[in-house]
Parts: sequence; C-alpha cells; structure tokens
Amino acid sequence: MAKEIIKKTISDAQLKNELIKLFESGNTDKGKCREVLGTFYKLQVQRFYKAFNTALLEWQKTKEKATNEQIHANQTNALKSGLKSRIEWVQLLQKELEDNRVEESVLDLKTGKVTRFFRAMTPTERKGYIERIAKFEGMDAPTKTAQTDVEGNDLPNVTINGK
Repeated sequence: MAKEIIKKTISDAQLKNELIKLFESGNTDKGKCREVLGTFYKLQVQRFYKAFNTALLEWQKTKEKATNEQIHANQTNALKSGLKSRIEWVQLLQKELEDNRVEESVLDLKTGKVTRFFRAMTPTERKGYIERIAKFEGMDAPTKTAQTDVEGNDLPNVTINGK
C-alpha cells in the first residue's frame, strides 16, 4: 500500500518566508515555485499567486536597496581614498616598501570569488615605489638656477644693442 502524503496548511507569513528562500536560491519562476511548495503545503492557486507577486516585489526592492547601499559605500570609500593628502600617500607607500610585500588578488572564474594574498615585492616594483615617492616629494622637479652675485642678489639683465 502506498502511504498517503498529508499536506499541511501554511500561513501567509510562512508562505512569504518560503517564497523568499526560493528566490534567494535563484528560483523566481511562478510555476516552479508553486510546484515545489505544492508538494508540501495545501495552496489555493489564487492565494499562491497573490502571495508570490507581493513577496517577489518586496524581495526585489530589498535586493535593489542592498545593492544601491553597497554601491554608495564603495563610491564613498573610493572618494575618501582619492582625498588622501600627499603625506598620507607617501606614508602608505613607505610602509609597503618597509614591509616588502604587496597585496594581490586573483579572480576564480568558476566560483566568481576573489582571493587576496600578500607576496614579496619584485625589484621592479620597489623601484616604481621609490620613483613614485620621489615624484610626490617633488624630487624630480628641475632645480632653478639663477645668475646671482656673491650675496645672492639677482644680476641685472644686460642687453647688448647691435649697430
């Protein structure tokens, strides 16, 4: 004899939570969601579709809000790092030079996750850091040499008039 499956009733709040779980797992198709939930619970078609529409709309708004907040936070951090003073940038570069390591990140294309790790600097990277610090400090600027007398005063301009 086949055992009869007794389906339970489900409250509106529980139905909404179950639908959101399905949405989070990537299932946003009405028919498939009804099929999945219909195997466990007694559901009237009209009640299910009404709950589905409201839950999907709420879930999409929540996801959009979270995405927008994350984008805003990322842009704020980017702006803050862009507003670092010259001294802060030099200190950051010097610290990385002293530690002799750089942070590197690798994207795993299968999982879509970024792995971050530290590795030792190469001589070329060290040279680049030193050149960048020198540029920040203005060491690459040309030196101004003016003709002066013994006391440091500018010499008068002498022009030679031709015939």
